[in-house]
Amino acid sequence: MTSKQLAGLLVWLDEQREIVERAWIFGSRFSGQRREKDTSNGPDVDLAVELRISSDGKLWLHELRHRLREFLDKNGASLDLSSNEGKPTLSI
Repeated sequence: MTSKQLAGLLVWLDEQREIVERAWIFGSRFSGQRREKDTSNGPDVDLAVELRISSDGKLWLHELRHRLREFLDKNGASLDLSSNEGKPTLSI
């Protein structure tokens, strides 16, 4: 992910306030261990989000995943979904 893509991601996250309560961006794995760097893919980041609870009980995860996929497709980044102890997380 380039600096320009990261800056765009931060702007995009700010636009998602109706869905996202808080967000964290990590340069390495959440476990604290660095990933093996694959020169063909370049460096990556992990994005963790805490979703807001909708007053009508709407599940925001699918909406956020859809919006994030659109953003990444437009900006040339890739998306890999993973889970953390049964709690869905998005990893970029």
